[in-house]
Amino acid sequence: MKFKLLAGAFLLILSNFAFGQTLRGRIEGTVKDPQGQVVPNVAITVTNTGTSEKLTASTTDDGTFIVTEVKPGNYTVTAEVQGFKKILLEGINVQVGTTTGVTIQLELGTVNEQVNVSADDAQITINTSNSEVGEVVDRQKILELPLDGRNPFELTALQAGVQTKFPAFPSTATAPSPII
Repeated sequence: MKFKLLAGAFLLILSNFAFGQTLRGRIEGTVKDPQGQVVPNVAITVTNTGTSEKLTASTTDDGTFIVTEVKPGNYTVTAEVQGFKKILLEGINVQVGTTTGVTIQLELGTVNEQVNVSADDAQITINTSNSEVGEVVDRQKILELPLDGRNPFELTALQAGVQTKFPAFPSTATAPSPII
């Protein structure tokens, strides 16, 4: 019985480390009107261009939106609200464990009118929303980097804050104190 409790506690502790990895990214952004004021209650639709899977959100009172659990891939982001033209951002790239930020600038008009914007104009690749640190090592980086012994685990050292060489643990033995 004691063994089962110990084993259960051990598994519970180890399960916390499993949540440190993520397989998805997220898209967040701000919607503004032509004068630069934020626009609440804008319907946001995120569509995967490869699978046509759609995720929806709405802007909050401060004009921001967050779409979580976004599978890696290329997306289009659509913003629609009464009194403004429908905005379609194309070419939004989401990678594993990253936050992709977009800024949507609405234009006056009817929802029947549409404005297409390239992601190069609207996508932000720097994470300014939280303290998470992450990087995707793409195929090109892997091919260009010299790997000692072709060990793929050395790619983890490319991430900021990763320590591959651990300092020696201090000895628990203490030197005898001098006799006075």
